[in-house]
Amino acid sequence: MVPLLVAAVLPPLRAQAQVGGGGGNRPTVADFRAWLARAVPNPFIRILELNDSLALDLSPEQKRKLQVLGDSLKMKSDTLVNALAETLGETGRNADPMQVGMRMTTRIQEGRGLAQAAIKDAEAVLTPDQWAKIPKSVKEPFQQRPEGQGEGRRGRRGPPGG
Repeated sequence: MVPLLVAAVLPPLRAQAQVGGGGGNRPTVADFRAWLARAVPNPFIRILELNDSLALDLSPEQKRKLQVLGDSLKMKSDTLVNALAETLGETGRNADPMQVGMRMTTRIQEGRGLAQAAIKDAEAVLTPDQWAKIPKSVKEPFQQRPEGQGEGRRGRRGPPGG
């Protein structure tokens, strides 16, 4: 299985590799940051967003805890995303995406660890009944997507759309 973070890294590297000409359209660190920002899911904020639609009936204390934990995770993930974006921004135009991905493995694993710990922490804030209402996409963000729902599936080769 290709981890979500690696799947998030490959599209910007492919885009960078496909840009031709004199470098005017090369993705910037900010572009990489935007691509990577979604790579570390924030279950705390997502649960707060789903509170009403799932009828979770979160208490004020639960809302406060989720917000504090969500803000803390965002700070940590922003630091991680910035480091990854800087690494990507420093790569040459013809960088091998797999080679760059291998150089970033430690940071990618760090991001995955942050996300997995956040899921456990989120579950600890909720009651068992509330947790049972949380969708699988929040509980298991690194699961493979069904065919046709984005990149990062096993067996995917070549450029997007190819």
